[in-house]
Amino acid sequence: MDFSTFQATISANAMRSAERWVYRGHAKPEWPLTTSYSRLFEELGANCGPFSLERFWRMLRRFIRSASEFAGTNYDAYSLVQKMAIAQHHHIPTPLLDWSHSPYVAVYFAAADNRDGNDRLKVCVHGINVGRLPVRDLPNEEQEAIRSDDDCFRFIDTNSFFSRRILRQMGCFTFQSFPGCLQDWCRSNRQIAIDFRQYEITGSRSRILSELALMGIRVERCSTISTILRRTS
Repeated sequence: MDFSTFQATISANAMRSAERWVYRGHAKPEWPLTTSYSRLFEELGANCGPFSLERFWRMLRRFIRSASEFAGTNYDAYSLVQKMAIAQHHHIPTPLLDWSHSPYVAVYFAAADNRDGNDRLKVCVHGINVGRLPVRDLPNEEQEAIRSDDDCFRFIDTNSFFSRRILRQMGCFTFQSFPGCLQDWCRSNRQIAIDFRQYEITGSRSRILSELALMGIRVERCSTISTILRRTS
């Protein structure tokens, strides 16, 4: 579909008050809904043994310690989910997937990824209906419980997050303690009822980005802390 058809479809979805959709953009339609940590584990190969988040928890502790020393802020006092969000923002592989309540933010992140240098694009926006899931941040005790759950999915809203960047992007997350694609996992876990939709958008990259810019949706560069921490890790 072209961008104007996508806009009309999204507007029609918004009229159904019982539904509550969040969106994620992919530059390639074939990319699965797989976390960066799951991809890292797969790249490391069979020598790592069965999939586990133990390496991630150790990596997160090291990152938070280094980030606190660099920034002069005690990030260790933040909640577990906020620590993971900081790590995600600075390109540490995590079991989180970024989503947005705005379909247009999702389109932006898909369309702005121009690795092939082509103005003609074919991108994908994934949508999940979280209307039946809790509309709140995870309480601290539940955040700690996910450390030991080997087959855990949580939708995490970010209404009380410290990050202005996340709030501006209407950001939210899914936490996935399992390997592979979220859609595949949901098919094998019937107790988790999530509606998925997938929109493939074609058209002129520059024109779509110009229209998004008129909506106030523009790039925000990551701070230099991630580069410094990667050099010292």
